[in-house]
Amino acid sequence: MKNPINKSNLRRPLKGILLLSILLIASNLFISSISQFFIVNREIDNIGKYYRSIGRILPLDENNYDVKEAQELITGDTMIGFEDNKRYTIGIIDGLYRNKRNDRSLIGHIGSNEFDHIFIGEIQEVHKYQHAENIYEGSALDVKVIDILAGIPDFIEGDFRYKNDQKHRFLFLSHSIVTGEKLEYINDDVIDELFQMKPGKRYLFRTFLDASGDIGFFAKPLYDDGPLYIELDDNGYIDWEAPQFKIIKEEMDLINENIISYSLIGIKDMTAMPEVQDSAKDYYLVEGRWFNKEDDENQNHVVIIHENIAKNYKINIGDKLNIKMRDSEYGISLSTEKDHKEWKTYYVSEPKPFEVVGIFNSNVYPHMHIQMYVPNSTIPVELGRYTKGLDESIPIDSYSYTFVLKNASDESAFIEKYKEPLKELGYELSFLINNIESFKESSAPIKRSTAISFVLFSVLLILIQGFVIYVYIEGHKLNYAIERALGIPSKISGRHLVLPLIIYGIIASGIGGYIGFNNAMEKSMELLGNVPATAQTTVNSGLDIKYFILFILLSMLPFMIMLMFRINKLKNSSIIDLINNNKKRKMIQGKTESLEVAKATNAMTIESKVITKQLEDDKEKDIKDDKLIEKKEQQKSTKKIFIKAYLAFQSYIYSSNSISRGIYFFIIMDELRNH
Repeated sequence: MKNPINKSNLRRPLKGILLLSILLIASNLFISSISQFFIVNREIDNIGKYYRSIGRILPLDENNYDVKEAQELITGDTMIGFEDNKRYTIGIIDGLYRNKRNDRSLIGHIGSNEFDHIFIGEIQEVHKYQHAENIYEGSALDVKVIDILAGIPDFIEGDFRYKNDQKHRFLFLSHSIVTGEKLEYINDDVIDELFQMKPGKRYLFRTFLDASGDIGFFAKPLYDDGPLYIELDDNGYIDWEAPQFKIIKEEMDLINENIISYSLIGIKDMTAMPEVQDSAKDYYLVEGRWFNKEDDENQNHVVIIHENIAKNYKINIGDKLNIKMRDSEYGISLSTEKDHKEWKTYYVSEPKPFEVVGIFNSNVYPHMHIQMYVPNSTIPVELGRYTKGLDESIPIDSYSYTFVLKNASDESAFIEKYKEPLKELGYELSFLINNIESFKESSAPIKRSTAISFVLFSVLLILIQGFVIYVYIEGHKLNYAIERALGIPSKISGRHLVLPLIIYGIIASGIGGYIGFNNAMEKSMELLGNVPATAQTTVNSGLDIKYFILFILLSMLPFMIMLMFRINKLKNSSIIDLINNNKKRKMIQGKTESLEVAKATNAMTIESKVITKQLEDDKEKDIKDDKLIEKKEQQKSTKKIFIKAYLAFQSYIYSSNSISRGIYFFIIMDELRNH
């Protein structure tokens, strides 16, 4: 059935607009204050995590790096929040080469052969190296690259000669251009044979790129004590099972494994690394965040990568890298003699996706782009040794081990407690400067201000909602009573009464809340601008849309509770009482208004005093009469007939349906006739 209260609201639009405006303003203030409270406290707490007391143990003997004995002394102390010790392993990412030709510096480990290439080349031209006095001191060979079998392709393909006609030039030098020592594998016979090569013939070559990347490529034996090249047939076919090629295949596999291998460092909390602190200023965030202790505890598969790698391969925050981890003798690369012989038998984990959450660079070590950081807990227990080999006990390295105190104010007490015991063992404590006191002094008033605003506007919201509910219910109490008197169930009558107000509340909360939500993010950024953030923190004043929905629900919760409470009270009230109270209220209101007008306009005259006295007497008499009438109405059944007629008349007025109006009209006539 139609809701008659909707029509009543439409006939009095100004009142509805006023109530809607009041609710809108209250919702705006509440959601703005709760959003600011949430954003400011979240960001200040995040910034505060960087102001910690981070300690290290330093050996007094500069040649000693193992602090295991000192670590065993302090570990377990109640003042220590947690200890951290870096773990190192190899992270392998298929297709993600660790270097490119245009990198500022090319990083590799001796013995890892990361700058080597094994390829099939077709002879084009042999000539004297331009900076050599003769061909035996230095010669250059130009070949057309047919197939790169091992090595980082970009090292060759990035050269302008290759881009033009796939030409690759490399040098045969009698002496090392770096150390100046004689290269035994290049002699006069080798050079003579080189100049006898026929253009168009295909050979298997091995070269290496100078670490500077500027000088170029140099010829190198295909394997230890092996030849500098091997002639192939016109098709370039190679039987890898043949003894002379089998050993070359082993070299190729090692090279191809190392060029996609990264130095993977496991740590519990990267925000507590000395290198990322403002006092050190070694590492800095380019984008994203450092992972923290929660990431380690939850075993979140996240990774921090270097800016060079991100730029080279267009990797963004949120992208995922499939990383598998491999063991090695020293946990940093396949570079030792043992690695070369046994690396295929080492433990390798299954590849798992790691989300890129941070991109970093370094002021001190710009070449460390081969390093990636992951939570300690994501490295399998079979991996992650520190600096010793597979068969040696693991030490505690002074550069890898750190600890964080629970409370920065305990720093002096901690130093005093362990200063002498550590000195006797040959160690001392070192703490990074944290400036925690200045941070607390500036952030505490801001947090307190947002908390007070949140409480005040929460109370204001409840008071305004209560006022709106009261005004609305009082204005429609008679309509509710009429519907009940006509036999409409209380559930339906109550729904008719509250539904328009609920719609008002939702509209007001939605519009006002949205405006307040957006304003809060702008104001929060202004407030947070007064907090001394570190270089490693990224202030984020944004909030997900889910918080907006949550705050809207919170703002509507007291509104719905008070409204339901008010409806239940009406439901339990007598219909006759509701009607009589409404009538009495109007009569008293009319008398009161007349009395006030008389007092205001005739206060200085004798006549006004007489009128005022008369009105006051009439008011008291009317109140007594009303009480008497109310008592008699409850006892006399004849009065009920008039009430029914009155209710039917009201329904007649509010009904828009002609048939319904006719029915109500006959009810009125019948009641009057009976009376």
